[in-house]
Amino acid sequence: MKSEKSQISKVLSDAALFTFLFWRQGIGLNATIFTVLITLYLYFTKIMDFTNKKILFVTIGLWLSAVFVLVNNSVTSIIVYFLSMFVFLGFMFAPEIKTVYYAFIAFFYKTVTTQKQAFSSLNKVLNSKNKLKIFRYLKMTIIPLIVLLVFHLIFKNANPVYASYTNYILEKISNVLARIFATDFIYMLNFYIISIVIINIFVFEGYKNKFNNTELNKTDDLVRKREKNKNFKMLSLKSENISGVLIVITINLLLLIINMIDIDWIWFGTITDNPATLSQLVHKGTYLLILSIFLSMAIILYYFRKNQNFYPKNKVLKVGAYIWLIQNVILAISVLLRNYYYIQNAGLAYKRIGVFFFLILIITGLILMYIKIKGKKSMFYLLKTNSWSVFIVMIMIAAFNWDVLISKYNLSHNLDSGIDRVFLYQMSNKALYVIDNKNDMILNNHVANYKNRRLSLNDNDYWNGLLKRKILYFIQNYEKRSWKSWNYADYKSYRALKKKYPEITAPQ
Repeated sequence: MKSEKSQISKVLSDAALFTFLFWRQGIGLNATIFTVLITLYLYFTKIMDFTNKKILFVTIGLWLSAVFVLVNNSVTSIIVYFLSMFVFLGFMFAPEIKTVYYAFIAFFYKTVTTQKQAFSSLNKVLNSKNKLKIFRYLKMTIIPLIVLLVFHLIFKNANPVYASYTNYILEKISNVLARIFATDFIYMLNFYIISIVIINIFVFEGYKNKFNNTELNKTDDLVRKREKNKNFKMLSLKSENISGVLIVITINLLLLIINMIDIDWIWFGTITDNPATLSQLVHKGTYLLILSIFLSMAIILYYFRKNQNFYPKNKVLKVGAYIWLIQNVILAISVLLRNYYYIQNAGLAYKRIGVFFFLILIITGLILMYIKIKGKKSMFYLLKTNSWSVFIVMIMIAAFNWDVLISKYNLSHNLDSGIDRVFLYQMSNKALYVIDNKNDMILNNHVANYKNRRLSLNDNDYWNGLLKRKILYFIQNYEKRSWKSWNYADYKSYRALKKKYPEITAPQ
C-alpha cells in the first residue's frame, strides 16, 4: 500500500510539473528539461540499466533529439524527438528487445497496461476502509454545515447589517471562484489529466508478464531444417536454384544495360544541359528506380530465405546475387546523381533532401543483404540491423535546420529555374531573417510561370506586405513567449529581425 501511495503521489506531482512545463507552451527548452529529469529519475531509481548497450544507445539518441529540438526546433526534429521517446520507453519496458521495430510495439503495449496498472493502484489506495473513513468525515461535517446554513439564513433575514456583510463576502468568494473555474482553468485541468496519463507510462512498469516478446526465440543466424524426404527436398532446392539463376542472369543483363546508359548519360554525360529532360528523369524515374531496387531485394530475399543457403550447388546463384546487389548500388548512385543535378538546377526542397537520406538507407540495406547471404543470416537479422539504421538516420535528419539551409542555398545559387517565392514565403519563422535579407532579389527574380496558383503572383507589393506581416506577427508572438518555449533557431531569427525592425514590439 505504501508503495502504491508513493506511486500515485509521484504521478500527481510529476503531472503538475509536466503541466507547468508544457501547458500553452511550444516544444523547446521544456523538452530538454523534461528529458534530463526523466533520465536522472530512471538512473537513480535503477529502473533502467544504462550499462545495457542498447539502452545506452537509445538514451544517447533521445538526448541528441532533445538537443536538436532546442537548437533547430524544426517540425522534423520535434517528430524525431517523440519517436525517439517511444523507442526509449519501449526498451524501458522490455530491455530484452533487440529491434527498434519491436520497441514501438512494446511502447504501445506499455502505454495501455500502465494506465490499467495506475487505475488498479488508485483503487487499492481507495480501498473499502479508506472509503468508509471518507464517508465518516463527510457525515461529521455535512450535519454541522446544514445547521450553520439554517442559522445563517435566520440571522441574514433578521439583521440587515449582517446581511450586507455576508453579501459582500459571498460576492468576493464568487468572483474568486469564477476566475478559478474560468475556461482556461478547465482547459488546464484537462491538460493535467492528459499529463497524468503520460506520467503513468514512466512511473508504472506495466504488466510485463502478459507481454509476449516473440523476439526471444529469434536468432541472427539461419538454421538448416532437416527434412524426412531428402531426395524430394533436394529436387525442390535444385529446381528453385535453376529458376533463381535464370532470373538473376536475365535481370543482371537488363540492369547492366540500364546502368551503362545512366553512367554514359548521367555520370559523364551532359544531361544537366537540358532542364526539361532532367526534371522528367527525377520526377518520373527516381521513384520507379527505387521501386526496382526494392523488388530486387525482395526477390533475392525469397531465394535465400531458408535451405537454399545450405544447398551445395548454389555458387552461381550466390555470385549472381552479389552482382545484382552491386548493380543496384550503382543504380542507387545514379538516382543520387539525378537528384543532385536537379538540386543544382531547381534548388533544395524537402523531398529532394529526403531522397538523399532514403538512398542512404537503401545502400545500407543492400550492404546488409550482402552480409545476410554471405554469412547465412536470418530475416530477423535484416529486420534488426535495418531498424537500427533507420533510427540512426532519423537522428541525423533532426540534426539540421532544413528551412534555413534550403533558404540559404536557394538564395545564394543562380538557379536556372528561378526563385520560387511561394515556396520560400511558406518557410517557418526560423528562416524569416534569411528571406528578409534577400527579399529584393526574390521579388525581382521569381519564377515567371505559376500554373494553377490562386495568389496575386505578379504583385510585388502583395508579396512584400505578406512577408512584413509575417515578421510582425513573429516578433510580437516571440516577445510574449515564456522561457519554457525557448529555442536557439527562433531566438537567432528574432534577434536578427529585431535589430532590423526595433520599432516592432508586442502589444501591451
